[in-house]
Parts: sequence; C-alpha cells; structure tokens
Amino acid sequence: MLIYLLADILFIDINAANEIKNMIGNDKMKNTKAIKNISNVLTIFLLIVVSLLLVRNICYVKIVVSGESMSPNLHNADYGYAIKTNYAKTHINRFSIVIFENETSKEDIIKRVIGLPGETISFKGEGNDLYVNGQLIDQYFIDEEMIKDTLLYGSYSTDEEIIIPENSYFVLGDNRTNSIDSMHGLGFIKQKQIIGVLSFIFPNKGYGFKYF
Repeated sequence: MLIYLLADILFIDINAANEIKNMIGNDKMKNTKAIKNISNVLTIFLLIVVSLLLVRNICYVKIVVSGESMSPNLHNADYGYAIKTNYAKTHINRFSIVIFENETSKEDIIKRVIGLPGETISFKGEGNDLYVNGQLIDQYFIDEEMIKDTLLYGSYSTDEEIIIPENSYFVLGDNRTNSIDSMHGLGFIKQKQIIGVLSFIFPNKGYGFKYF
C-alpha cells in the first residue's frame, strides 16, 4: 500500500515538473518571438530613416531665408528644403518659389517665379495687375497693398511689355518694395542658375510647417 502511495506522489511530482518545464519553455519561446518582432520593427525603422536621409541628401538642398524680401509668406531665419532642379525641372511653374545663385555675388537667393521662358508679361492698372500673354493673372499669394508697389523703383514702367528669353525666368520677391529681383537689379534668371524649387518650410517662430 505504501509503495503505491509513493508511486502516486512520484508520478504527480514528475508531471508537475514537466508542466513547469513546459511553461518555462513556452515563456522562453514567447520572449524569443517578442524580441525577434522588436528587432524586425527596429530594422524596418532604421531602413526607413536611412532611406529618408539618402533621399534628402541626394534630392534636396537645405535653405535658410535671409531677410524679409519674401514676407509675408517667408520670414528671416525660416528654414526648409528645396528639391534640386535635377529632379524638379518640370516643377518650375508660375509662382513656384525657387532658390538660385546670384551670378555676381555667388550667394543663394530665394524669389517667386512670375514669368516663364518665352512669355510676355506686363503690369497694368498703375502696376497693380499682372498680365501674361495678354491674360490677367491673379497674384493670390500677396495682398493688394503689396501688389500696387510692384513697379515702385523698378526697371519697368506701367504697360511696358517684358519678353522673357528662352531658358530664363522673371522672378520677384513677395515684399515688392524690399526685394532685389528681376524688377530691381537682377534681370532675368537663367535656368542654369536655379538650384532648387522650395518644397516645405519651417517657421523660425511658431510651430508646424508650410508645404509648397
């Protein structure tokens, strides 16, 4: 009778030990699987970060706004990224904001494209209204107070037709009376001078960003 009792106790202990062993084994498997999943997620995250950095360095150029010639849309010390013209030739449109090199000073300048290659533009109605190939164009990005000063101190007069050469652009600052641009000293900007087209900007003051 005692022998049977001992055998039952031993059998129970062996089963219990096996159950504990299985539980420990399952926990190890779960932990190993969890670690593997975390490792996979981290690997994917690192690949995404590396890919984004490569795209940024290859396709984009960092810019920092200097001065207030593009206010009220861009302000001094705002910073952002412009897509290089190697990847953005088809994206230079009217009212695109471009970064180009001044052929004289070799400094980078930020202005807005007003006229495209081969177009004829003029400013009518006391210089308030922009006409491109005879059609009135809405300058939605600045208010009327700034638009009316477009010709102030400029190289062109009201109603004068400006014919833009091929492979060149006519650019202006949004702050028309405080900008060195095609109207004020720079003349036409050649295609080869353009470094990139602004994609997005982070304000120096405040939060968020603007996408262009």
